[in-house]
Amino acid sequence: MANEVDYNPCQYKGNGLTRDFSFDWKVLNNNEIVVELELVSTGHITKLNIGSDYNVEINEVGGNVTLTTAPSSDYYVNISRDTSQYQSKGYSTSTGFQGSEIEKSFDQVSCNLQEMEYEIKVFEKSIQDSTDNKIENLDKNLHNDFEQLTKNTKQELTDFKSEMNSSFEKLENSTNQDIQNFKQEINSTIGEVNKAANKINQLDENIKQAQECAQSASQSATKAQESALSAQESATKARQSANQAIKELSNKADIDFSNITETAKDLFAIKSYSLDYTFKKDDKIIYTKEDETLSLARSLKNDNQGHNPETETSWWEDLPLGSNFPGSNLFDLIQKDHILSFEEKEGLERLGEFVYKEPQDGRYGYSDFYQKCIEEYSEAVENQDEIEGITIKIHSNGHKFYDIKDKEKVDKIYQDTGVAWYYGIDTAKERILLPRNDWYNARLKNIPVFGNGKPLGVTNGTTNAYACGTIDQWASTAGRSNAVLGFNSTSETLP
Repeated sequence: MANEVDYNPCQYKGNGLTRDFSFDWKVLNNNEIVVELELVSTGHITKLNIGSDYNVEINEVGGNVTLTTAPSSDYYVNISRDTSQYQSKGYSTSTGFQGSEIEKSFDQVSCNLQEMEYEIKVFEKSIQDSTDNKIENLDKNLHNDFEQLTKNTKQELTDFKSEMNSSFEKLENSTNQDIQNFKQEINSTIGEVNKAANKINQLDENIKQAQECAQSASQSATKAQESALSAQESATKARQSANQAIKELSNKADIDFSNITETAKDLFAIKSYSLDYTFKKDDKIIYTKEDETLSLARSLKNDNQGHNPETETSWWEDLPLGSNFPGSNLFDLIQKDHILSFEEKEGLERLGEFVYKEPQDGRYGYSDFYQKCIEEYSEAVENQDEIEGITIKIHSNGHKFYDIKDKEKVDKIYQDTGVAWYYGIDTAKERILLPRNDWYNARLKNIPVFGNGKPLGVTNGTTNAYACGTIDQWASTAGRSNAVLGFNSTSETLP
């Protein structure tokens, strides 16, 4: 179908009730709609995710966006279009003339050109507004300076007139000495008049300079307009190149992202005990004892169903918690007895978030941490056997890394198991995705648990027990008043 409607992004203000927002320009695919929430007070923008935050329905002349949650009046809802610049489907002569596919391709090019034209208009307006503001500010400054100089000159002339009147009064009542003194005053006054005249001359010079600045600003505006025209010519050439590219684009292979296998689930999962479930050898479970305390156990055999983990020791190996943690149970609430340092607080709050190389626009940046991760990532060794479908690189100190292109697969592991203790490396955007963990895991003396990343640990001030980490000794005090949770121990090296 033809594309005959101009493209202009939509902006609505929330009211806490409305979730449906319409648009009246052509869209080829739902995933080309971009929805953002803009904070009215600061202009900060948050990009929403299709599916979880909003859904899209499109038709031939526009469509409708339905948000999961109605935004309040503190936010604008911005709706725009980001049409793909790639042609994902080729033409074939074996099935006859493919009019609909060709029309869809031209519709895609038309949408690309509309978006390009809109960006050019935004650029032109930005240049024009910036130039107008500079000229307006310059005019205001010149006007203020001129008014101030005029006011000062008038005051000096008023003072001069007052001095002259005073001098004439003295002349009428003075002696010869007074007349001589008057002459001296006249000479001094003449000097002041000369100074005032010099100031007036300087004012004239300043006005000339201001006129020259205004002329220069006008010339700058002309150059800016010429730049805008040049950008428009470049856009025309881009349109021509886009038309030519339509003829040359080939099929692009879709990237097949495979699901995380059951092996990854078995590697990390700690299951709840059930009489109806058949456990395999080395499965770890959590169960409630007869005294209503929680405990861990490991299956010693396959086909383990219906066997009591507390009493049938030939089928289960108990993994005691209390005996290796005096005064502390793995599932007890650990109380903090000190104010967290900045890095401890940031580490706890930002698990599963991005840490950027440099802070900017409200995002968290930590240059030393980013550089350390990049160094260890380059030194780490690939290990493709640990998780099927993901290349994990392991450093000699145990830190594990993956390329950010595998983020969706790691997200799936986290959703299935509650833990993904790996550092995501994104060199293109200079950022690191921190590990995630909904469990707290420590080494039970010499009994290892999964993972060996070191941040996020429990310390009693002298020794450390790390989540997904390694420790040789645990020595918390009874009552746990000295046990604290920290993002990074001061005795360890980032990350």
